Amino acid sequence: MPPKVFLSYGHKDAWEFMHRLFFALELYLGRENLFWDTLIPPGPFPDHLKTTIEDCDFFVAVMSPYAARADGWCRRELEIALDSERPVLPAKLFDDFNDPLLIDSGQMTYADFSAEFEVGFRRLTEWILGEARSSWEYLGTCTDDRFLFEQ
Repeated sequence: MPPKVFLSYGHKDAWEFMHRLFFALELYLGRENLFWDTLIPPGPFPDHLKTTIEDCDFFVAVMSPYAARADGWCRRELEIALDSERPVLPAKLFDDFNDPLLIDSGQMTYADFSAEFEVGFRRLTEWILGEARSSWEYLGTCTDDRFLFEQ
């Protein structure tokens, strides 16, 4: 059974990246094993997010300036993941940015997407699946064209 992965990101500076990451991970893990908060309206922090984070097998923290805000949901999600001892997999988007909370918590290893998506994706899938995978190689095994169009 594929692992459950929680994807935490800043909506203002990582939205396009998250679409690409979700699509690529979905090819290997299935949509039902990925969680990202696309349908949660702004407002108070929802209680079910805490449970979802505590139940995940891996927590992917997409590092960006917006995600690192002290008053943001990403910060709270990361603190829940660290407190519940979920494996935290940092994903670095920008070459000149490192999340201070991740560094302070000893998370010095990360999947580096800053130069090339494929390099970071291979690192991330190595952690999650036990072997590095490509964000595009799975497409060659598809028998239909459903992945070529937005849903």
